[in-house]
Amino acid sequence: MAGRNIPPLQPNVSRPWKCPLCSEAYPTEIARNRHLLERHAKHWKCHLCPSTFPTMERRDEHIKHIHARPWDCPLCSLVCPNEDSLRQHMLGQHHILWSWSKCPFCPSEFPTYGDRWQHMLQKHLRWYQA
Repeated sequence: MAGRNIPPLQPNVSRPWKCPLCSEAYPTEIARNRHLLERHAKHWKCHLCPSTFPTMERRDEHIKHIHARPWDCPLCSLVCPNEDSLRQHMLGQHHILWSWSKCPFCPSEFPTYGDRWQHMLQKHLRWYQA
């Protein structure tokens, strides 16, 4: 952490770790790698949600673990291969356009979509089926 407090123009400090993309140099590899992520990393956006990631690998892991799994429709027996398919199904079959945190049936908002699904199943499933 001490490397973060060293001014870049201090000539008597060894800075062997050079950034391949700009003129900055750092005393440790960790400091250089932190610089690369903070300054030069492209923010890879998930096409299925608003999340962004510093690397393509992290984005792909997110998609694999969050979106590429079966999603049960809370209103019928359909199992969709991923969240995007469930969203399309909800719109096409149930005429519900849902957001990431807002309940499509009431003004309630939730920190996660799991919390929202739980709320929908507990509070609105009977209302929808009536």
